[in-house]
Amino acid sequence: MLSGKISHAGNQAEVDRINTALLEAEKKLNLSHTYCPNQFYLPNINISARLSQIAFAATENQGDSFAMDAIIPFSQLGEAGVKAYLGALQHQFIKLVERNKISKGYTLVLPPENPVAILNGMQRFLAQYFEINAKYVFCCHQVNLTINPDNLDETGISIEALCKLIPLLDKAKLNYLNLQITALPSQYVEQLAQMLKGVNHTRIRFQGLQAGEALQLESINETQLQASVPYHYQSNTAAGIPKHDISKQPSPVTVAQIQALLTQKIDLQPVLGKAGIQNQYHYEHAAQQKTEVSILQSWQVEQAKEVKAENKQGFSYLHGEEQNTLINWHDIKAALDPNNPQHDSARARVGEEICHYCYKGRNLIDLWRRLTGDITLTKQDSVPDPSNSSAMSLQFFSPLIPKQISYKTLLTIVRHPQLFQSGLNIESLPATFCFSSHYGALYIDPAMDKNADPFTPQLDTMTAAQKPSTEHFQQLSKSDIPSKQFFDYLNNFMSNYQAWHAWRLGFSALNIFNQSGVRELIALLDKCLKSTDQAAEPVLHYFMQALNYYYYQSMANQQDALANSQNPFEDQEQKNQQLGIENSLSSTAIQALPKAMREDCHQGLVLLLTQNAFRANKNSEDKTSLAYQQVILTTLAYHQNKLLADNIPMPFMENVPALLDKLEYHSGIKLMELVLCHHTSVIHNVFSLLNDIHQVWGDVGLADFNRCFIAPVISLAPLAQTKQVSMVSKLLLLSAVQYHWWQQLTLQHVTQSGFADFGILMAAFQHFLDELAALGLQDALSMPCPLQGISNLQVDLWRVVTLLKRCKKPAEQMRNLQDLDWSALGVVYAAQTINYQYVTASMQLNLAFESAAEEFMSQGKYSDSYRKFHHYDASPFLSPESNNHKSNQQLFEFMLGVFFRYIGCRKYTAPMPVYQQLLEALVLPDKYIFIKESHCIAYFNGILDKTIDLVAHDNEFVLSR
Repeated sequence: MLSGKISHAGNQAEVDRINTALLEAEKKLNLSHTYCPNQFYLPNINISARLSQIAFAATENQGDSFAMDAIIPFSQLGEAGVKAYLGALQHQFIKLVERNKISKGYTLVLPPENPVAILNGMQRFLAQYFEINAKYVFCCHQVNLTINPDNLDETGISIEALCKLIPLLDKAKLNYLNLQITALPSQYVEQLAQMLKGVNHTRIRFQGLQAGEALQLESINETQLQASVPYHYQSNTAAGIPKHDISKQPSPVTVAQIQALLTQKIDLQPVLGKAGIQNQYHYEHAAQQKTEVSILQSWQVEQAKEVKAENKQGFSYLHGEEQNTLINWHDIKAALDPNNPQHDSARARVGEEICHYCYKGRNLIDLWRRLTGDITLTKQDSVPDPSNSSAMSLQFFSPLIPKQISYKTLLTIVRHPQLFQSGLNIESLPATFCFSSHYGALYIDPAMDKNADPFTPQLDTMTAAQKPSTEHFQQLSKSDIPSKQFFDYLNNFMSNYQAWHAWRLGFSALNIFNQSGVRELIALLDKCLKSTDQAAEPVLHYFMQALNYYYYQSMANQQDALANSQNPFEDQEQKNQQLGIENSLSSTAIQALPKAMREDCHQGLVLLLTQNAFRANKNSEDKTSLAYQQVILTTLAYHQNKLLADNIPMPFMENVPALLDKLEYHSGIKLMELVLCHHTSVIHNVFSLLNDIHQVWGDVGLADFNRCFIAPVISLAPLAQTKQVSMVSKLLLLSAVQYHWWQQLTLQHVTQSGFADFGILMAAFQHFLDELAALGLQDALSMPCPLQGISNLQVDLWRVVTLLKRCKKPAEQMRNLQDLDWSALGVVYAAQTINYQYVTASMQLNLAFESAAEEFMSQGKYSDSYRKFHHYDASPFLSPESNNHKSNQQLFEFMLGVFFRYIGCRKYTAPMPVYQQLLEALVLPDKYIFIKESHCIAYFNGILDKTIDLVAHDNEFVLSR
C-alpha cells in the first residue's frame, strides 16, 4: 500500500486541524489508534498510518459503489487523504479479485469540494502505481467527478490538473468518466479538446457545459475511441476475377425434383448360361477390388481422424458442480408442466431463463429434441426399477448422443441458440464443452479449451447496436429520417444535449418504425411521463432500455411475435448493472419507478413492435428511403474527405446508389447506422466487400448475401474484420457449381438458425471443399444441390464429411445424398454404428421411419429385439398371417427399407439405380387378382391341389408367404 505524506512545514495549526479530523474519524469508525498520539511533530509517519487505517475501515464491505466523503471527509484531508482512500479501494479490489468475488471495477463518486486536492491526489496516486507496474489497471470502472471552481484562477488550476489526470485514467483502462463542469472560457475548452485527442480507452461525458461545447468535446472523444481495422484494397479482390452469371441457376431444390432425378434407367444385360455366369464373376471381381481400395482409403482417413482427435482432446471428467446440476428429460418435462408434482423443484433446477427459451417460435422441448434426439426412441422417458442397480447405473449411458446436460452448459446453449438448431456432434464440440458417455452427459470444463476446426461451432453472439457518433449530430438533427421526430419531441422538455443522448441510445430500435410508428411511440412515452411525479430522465432511461431490449430480442431470437417480458428485462438489467455494462438499470432505479407505469410501458412497446403497420416499409415510405440514402451519401462523402490525406481510394463510391437500390429497405437502414457509428476503415471495408460481391456475382449474389448476412443481424461492423475480408476472396473464387451449393446451404442455415457469421460459415464451407478434394471428390458436386434439411451449416457439413469418410464407397455416397436425415439421430448416427457401403434415402435412416416401425411392430407378434438403423433381428415374417391389406401394405413399406439396409451392408453392392430398376419391374398393374390360399383339398384338371380363392383388390400390394 502506498503511503501518503503530509508536509509539516512547521504549521502547527494545520497539524492540529488534521489531528482533530482524524480523531473524529476514528471515533466515528470505532477505531483506537496506537501511533504515539503525543508525537505529532512526526506527522509524516503517524498521520499517514492513521489515514490508512481509517480508509481501510471506511471502504470495507461497501458494495461496488463508493462516495469518497460519504463516511469520512477524505477530500478535506488534502492529497494524503485522497491517496489513502484510493489505496484502500485498490487493496480491497485486489482481495476480491483473488477470491473471484467481483466481476467489475468500482463506481467512484467524488465530492465537489476541494477539486484541486482531489485531482492532484488521484494523479499522484496513479503516477506512483505506474512507476511500480507499467500495466497497472485502476480498481474503478467509472468515476463521477464534479468541478465547480469559485474563481477563474482556480478554474485554470483545476483544468490543468484534469488534463494531467485524464491521460493517466485512460492508461489505467478506466471505462467511463462523467464530468460535471460549469461554464468554461473558450481557452479551457480548447485545452480539453487537445488533451482528448490522446485518449484511446476512456469514454468521457461532459455535463453542465453549453450543449455545443459538450458535443464538440464528446465528438473528439468518440472519434478517438472508434476501433479501426486494416484497410481492404480493391487490387486484391474483384479486379482480376471473371464475373459469373448465376441468374439462371436452379431454384432451391424440392423433394419432387429429387425424385424426378431418380427415374433414370440402367440397361441390365441378361445373364444366361455359363457365359453369363462368367460375366457375372468378372463383374463381382472388379467390384470387389474397387471396394477393397475404398475400404483401405476409408480406414486410412478414419485412423488419421482418430489420431487428430486424440491430439486435440485432453483429459476431463465429470465432477463437482457440473455433475450435481445435470438436467434430464424428466426435469424438463416437470419444469414445463404446472400440474406435475415435481414442478417447483424441477423449475428451480432448470431455471427461469432456460424455461423461457424461445427461438424462431421454438420452445425448450424442441431444443431438447434437437440436442438429444427423439425422446421415446432414446428411451429418455423410461424410469428403471430402483431395485435394479445395474439398470439404474446405466440409465443415461449413451456413447453417441447426450441424455443429460449440465445447467451451465444448457444455459450457454440457450444464450447461443443460433449455433444449436441442428444439435451438436460429440466429436466436434465447442471449446470447453465435454461429453461423458457413462452419464450420457454434456458439461463444461473451462480447462478443456480445444483448438476448434472449421466445423466446430464457436460461441459467438450477435453484435449489439452501436450509437451514432456525436460528430454527425448536426447532420442528423437536420435530416428527415422518421426517428428525428422523437428527438424533436424530447427537445420540448430537455436540453439538446440530453435529447441527443436519449435519441442515440435507442437509435437502431427507433429506425425500425415509420412516421406513424414514431408518433405512437411518442404517445406511449408521453403517457408514461404523465403517469408519475418522477423526473423525466429516469422514466426516459427505463423506456429506452426496454425498447432496446425488445428490439434486440426480436432480432436475436428471429421472431416477430413478442411476449411481455417485464420480469426477465428487469432481471437482466440488474445483472448488467452488476457487470458494469453502460446504461444498464440498477434495482434501485427500477424500483423507484411506479409499478403500474412500468407495466404500461412494456405492454405498449410489445403492441407497437408486433404491428406491421408501424414498421418502416419501402413501398409506403419512398420519401423516407431517400432520406436514409441521403444520410448515407453525405456521411460517406465526409469519410472520403478524411481518406484523401492518406491516399486510400474509395472506388465503390460511384456504385453506392446502385447498391442501395438493390438492397432491401432495412439493409439500407443498417448501412446508414454503420456509416454514422464507426471508423472510416470499417465503413471502407464493408462497402468494398459489397461492391466486390456485386461485381463478381451480380444482383443474385448480392441478394443472397443480403438475405443471409445482412438482414438477420443488427450491426454490420463485424464484416469489416480481417477474417471476414479474407473470406470474401474465397467467395469470389468459387466456381458456379460451388457457389450454387454455398447459396443453397446458407439459405437453409439462415432459415433454420437465423443469425449467421459470414467468416465462420465460409471457412466451414471451404473446409468442406478441401475434405472432398482429399477424398478425390472435388468434381463430384452436382446441380441442384441434393443436401436438404440443413439446419446449421457447420454441424451438418461435419456430418456429411463424416458419412463420406465412414462409408466404403464415398463416390457412390456422393450420388446418394438426397433426402437423407442430417439430424443428430439421422444417417450420421447410423453410420457410426453400422459399416455401410453407402446409405440412401430408400434405407429410411430417419426418426420418422424408426418411430413408425416401432409402433407397427408393437401391434403384432413381431421381433422385439429390433436394432435401430439396421436390418438385424427385424423379422416381421414371424408374425401371424394378416388379412388386413392396410397392415400388409405397411409391412411391405417397412420391409422395403430393411431390404435396402441389408443391401447396403453387403460386401458386393451395386449402384442404387440397379436395385431401383429391379424393384420397378416387380410393380403390379393397377388391376390385379390376389390369390388367397385355402386350407381344403380339391381336384383341378385331374391334379390334387389346394383350393384357391380369387379376391379382387384395386391398387393394393399384399405380401404372402
